[in-house]
Amino acid sequence: MSDKVAQDPSYNLLFLAGKITNSLANTFNRMFRQAGLEITVEQFSILALLWYKEGMNQQEIANAINRDKTTITRVLENMFRKNLLVKATDQADRRSKRIFLTQKGKELQEKSLQMTSEIYMKAMENLEDKEAGIALKVLNTISANLG
Repeated sequence: MSDKVAQDPSYNLLFLAGKITNSLANTFNRMFRQAGLEITVEQFSILALLWYKEGMNQQEIANAINRDKTTITRVLENMFRKNLLVKATDQADRRSKRIFLTQKGKELQEKSLQMTSEIYMKAMENLEDKEAGIALKVLNTISANLG
């Protein structure tokens, strides 16, 4: 296997993971634009996270999506300007701010999740359940090894 990796990047799991990530980001961004949704894939990842666990702070968001705090600050500021999110003072720690969805942010959920689900189904189209399970296990193991 190592000879193949040295000769052909299509046998390198990390190369393929990066290629898939870029392909998904490009596809999501294109579909969002075509649907008139003024969000990026980075903004979508934050929205999706908050749809499931609203009220996280900036550091929790950065950790959950594996991005540095500086990048998250920039993305969040754009989302505040677009009226997708609001900040509220944490009652337990007045120095900390919790982030919540606005009504506009909540309204994006159904449409964007429907589109991303279609992309997910297309990506998984020719995989049997067992193959998908193995792929998930491998990717989770790689993620844990690096994280």
